[in-house]
Amino acid sequence: MSAPPLTQTTVTNGSYLFDVPLAGTYTVTGTQQAGWFPSTSPSVRITTTTQTGTTVNFGFLRYASIAPLLPGSGGGLSFLNGQGDTTLLSFSSGAVNAATTLYLSNLDGSASARASQAINLDLEPPEGYANIAHGFRLDAEQGGWLPPSDLFFDVPAALTIEYSDADMEGIDESSLRLFAWDWESETWVDSTEACLFTLQLDMSANLFTAELCQTGRYALFGQPQAGFVVYLPMIMRP
Repeated sequence: MSAPPLTQTTVTNGSYLFDVPLAGTYTVTGTQQAGWFPSTSPSVRITTTTQTGTTVNFGFLRYASIAPLLPGSGGGLSFLNGQGDTTLLSFSSGAVNAATTLYLSNLDGSASARASQAINLDLEPPEGYANIAHGFRLDAEQGGWLPPSDLFFDVPAALTIEYSDADMEGIDESSLRLFAWDWESETWVDSTEACLFTLQLDMSANLFTAELCQTGRYALFGQPQAGFVVYLPMIMRP
C-alpha cells in the first residue's frame, strides 16, 4: 500500500521544502493554477539520499489573454509582444458547440520541455525559412484542459498578426507563412496541411491575416532574401 502524497505550498519567494522520512525515489509535481501555463516540465522524478538534498524548480507563466466562449456567441483574445505588435484572434458565433474557455499567450518556454507543451521559437525553423519572432499558443478548456491541437472550431477564427519593418530585415516579406507545431513529428508544418484556410498579407500595413481552425502552437516564418545570410541556432539531437 503506497503512502499518501505529501503537499506543500510555496512561500512568497516561491520556495518550498519537503522533509521526506526515507531516502528513495520520489515524483515532485507542480500544480498549475488557473490562468497560468508551465514553462518547464510540471512533473520531475528524483532520487534522494540521507546525506544530500535535491532541488527541483518549476516554471509557470501567465497567459496574456483569457476569454470565455459560449455556443451562439462570439469573442476575442489578443496580446502585445515585446515590440508592441498585436496578435489578435476573433471568434464568430458558432465557433464552439460547448462552453469553452480560451487561453492565448506569446509563444515561450523551454525547447527541452516537450512534456510541458512549452514549445518556443528557438526550435529549428522549417527548411528554407527563418524565425521573425512572432508566435503564439492557443489552449482551451471544456470542463477540463484539452490536449494541444485537440479543439477544432466549427467556424474558423480570424487571426491577425501585426509585424514591424524591423522584423523584415533580410526577409522576403511576400513569403510569410504560418506554421503549426506538429507534436508527432516534432517539427513545424505549414498550417495549410492541417487546416484549409484563407490567408492574406497586407505589406503596406504590415498585417498578416488568416483563418485558424484549431488550437495549438503557431509561428510566423519567412524566407531569407536572396544573398542575405541568416544565422540560425545550432540544434543538437541525441
